[in-house]
Amino acid sequence: SQSKHGEEMAALIQAAEVLARTGQDALHAAALHRLGTTHGLQGMYAEAEEYLRHAQAIFSSLEETRGEAGALLSLGYLYCMQDRNGEAEECFVQARVAFAVVADEEGEAEALDNLVGAYAVQDKFGDAKVACMEACEMYALRGQPMSDVCTMTWELLQSLEEHPLESLLERFSEF
Repeated sequence: SQSKHGEEMAALIQAAEVLARTGQDALHAAALHRLGTTHGLQGMYAEAEEYLRHAQAIFSSLEETRGEAGALLSLGYLYCMQDRNGEAEECFVQARVAFAVVADEEGEAEALDNLVGAYAVQDKFGDAKVACMEACEMYALRGQPMSDVCTMTWELLQSLEEHPLESLLERFSEF
């Protein structure tokens, strides 16, 4: 299985090189994006970041906003996996704006969801609440239920409002 995966990666790298040489920039960027996400899932974070940044730059130069938004979203995920939450936040904010520019509501909602999580893990609860309400509104307008991220974060925020952190700590110290 490992050798088959290695062969697939080598083929994808070779395809990306051919696409670059033949001037098929949008396909080249898409291949780099795929390489970046695959490397990220394998824990090869430096390589993943390099591929994703390169894909983002190509999409940006082509004014391919949807592709750039997707690369930013993937970079945000990559940074979250490394607890680089400030950088993840920046990527999710940029991805949200880019998805809004191309009227991709599903992508914008996904970026908002992830932004909620990035804010929450940084203890930016006010920002998380605002983003969560915006995401909830988007889901409601689309006739969809809230995402799991939004639901869990909303419940956490409500709990913190009802029982400030000091109160929660007191309760846990009783056990």
